[in-house]
Amino acid sequence: MNIMKHDIDINASTIWRMVSECKRLSIKQILEMTGYKETMMMFALGWLIKEDKVELNDNEGTLYVELTSSISEIYY
Repeated sequence: MNIMKHDIDINASTIWRMVSECKRLSIKQILEMTGYKETMMMFALGWLIKEDKVELNDNEGTLYVELTSSISEIYY
């Protein structure tokens, strides 16, 4: 696995755990909590969306990340 893919994988795992614990986080909250650069966070979210782990929901102009199902599962 190349370094960039490995970093995205690690970041996706971290974000998934945070959303799993909090149930719903805004993009801004994720950036503040992780300290990730916006680009790396978006790559990780794209990974999670592709794997159908999370979904993005717009609430009055604010994007929120939520798990795709109500049943938690172990991601990694």
